[in-house]
Amino acid sequence: MDVDRKGGGEELKIKGQADAERRRAKPNSDEDSKLRPSQADLAQRENELKERALRNKVHDCFRVYRFYRDIFKRSISSTA
Repeated sequence: MDVDRKGGGEELKIKGQADAERRRAKPNSDEDSKLRPSQADLAQRENELKERALRNKVHDCFRVYRFYRDIFKRSISSTA
């Protein structure tokens, strides 16, 4: 653990947390700008995640449809 001495008092931090908070406090640092993706990259990633979620939802709907279709078919065949 590190001790963060900046600010009003000493506060115990998990190792690396104090450094991470300091980096976040400096939004224009070169190191952060290299690591941070651009807005276009973030928008593309968001769209990819939305498309993936939609595909999963559609897949789940078809799976439920097939499940109930099979139950219905079995109930009809057992009554015949």
